[in-house]
Amino acid sequence: MHTKGPWKVDKTNLRKVIAPHSVNGFDPLTQENVIGGASVHPDAIDNARLIAAAPELLEALEDVVYVLNKLSEWEDYTKEARVIIAKAKGEKQT
Repeated sequence: MHTKGPWKVDKTNLRKVIAPHSVNGFDPLTQENVIGGASVHPDAIDNARLIAAAPELLEALEDVVYVLNKLSEWEDYTKEARVIIAKAKGEKQT
């Protein structure tokens, strides 16, 4: 199981993703915990898989939102997805 979100980018180190909590002092999203080392967080492998799948997940979500927005009655239901897409792209969230 991957680490529960929301995950955030560290604004002082854009190569680091921060989890909302750590376990025994280990941040489950840091590179050293994902790639290796003696003390690997139990969620590290699942987190790495989720991070690797992120571009495809974003593309799939964008496709679903595009189709659903064509049906006017679904537009309200896609608002949260549009906010998440903007967040993933570093765009202003409306």
